[in-house]
Amino acid sequence: PGLLPYLRVPFEQLAPWLALLALGAVRGRAAIGEFLRAHAFVVRFALGWLGVTILVFSFGALVRGRYLAPALPPAVLVLAGALVAAARSDEAETWLRRGALAFLAIVAAGGLALAAIGARVGPGLVAAGALPAVAAATGLAFTRRRNATAALVSLAVTLLVTQTAGLAGVRGTFARSPVPEIAARLRDPALGGLRIAQVGESAHLASKLRVATGGLEIDGHWRRKGEPDPSRYDVIVSDRPFDASVVAAGFRVEPCGESFGDDWTPAEVIAVLRADDPAARLARRAEPSWLALRGAPA
Repeated sequence: PGLLPYLRVPFEQLAPWLALLALGAVRGRAAIGEFLRAHAFVVRFALGWLGVTILVFSFGALVRGRYLAPALPPAVLVLAGALVAAARSDEAETWLRRGALAFLAIVAAGGLALAAIGARVGPGLVAAGALPAVAAATGLAFTRRRNATAALVSLAVTLLVTQTAGLAGVRGTFARSPVPEIAARLRDPALGGLRIAQVGESAHLASKLRVATGGLEIDGHWRRKGEPDPSRYDVIVSDRPFDASVVAAGFRVEPCGESFGDDWTPAEVIAVLRADDPAARLARRAEPSWLALRGAPA
């Protein structure tokens, strides 16, 4: 994928904190510089380790932010230390406190707006907006008459709630995976010991099912690289309906689970939110997955 996509990952994931550091540097450059000089080895190690990790994965075929997870903690510690150093300086304390409070206010307002809009769609979006809004409002109340360090801590807690509860609610509404239902079906004792294959636009579903079923042996097949031979398997999982040849080979076919996919465009999301019946609009997008099981209908 190249170097630039991976270089963007730390900036995207740490954007609020980098913005606050830039704000603090306007008045607290001396305090930040003193911190960096006092911990020069740690700074060099953290940035060097992050740079090496970015360089290594930039030669791969995929961009996955999680690949940088081992290198981010040292860099985050350096960033946190620089922010605290600026927050403790008289010159930058007020600026950082106001900046953190501004972020908290934005999260609170955005969360309330999302909860109000999500009330027409489902409880997932309501929770995705309400929980961050409550966390932000609590943070604003907690930091009243306190210093910039307290404001930074409140913002950290709020962003943690937003990333976990907020993203879970959004994904639960606009992304649905067939993995839980298929895994539950494959764990049926009646299917124990059977030969299982998965076919689809990628073999990723097979990997997820191996984890979700506790290690069942599942062969993954890319549809564009050839269909699995039905004679070699007792169960076949597919993200598309099977053709008549599979039934003719002695399989019964049943739907199992459904997905929304993860290729939503902003226009499609807005169309759902503005629909007279958002739930029905979402249901029309759902695509079922299928199981083919060898044997006569039960």
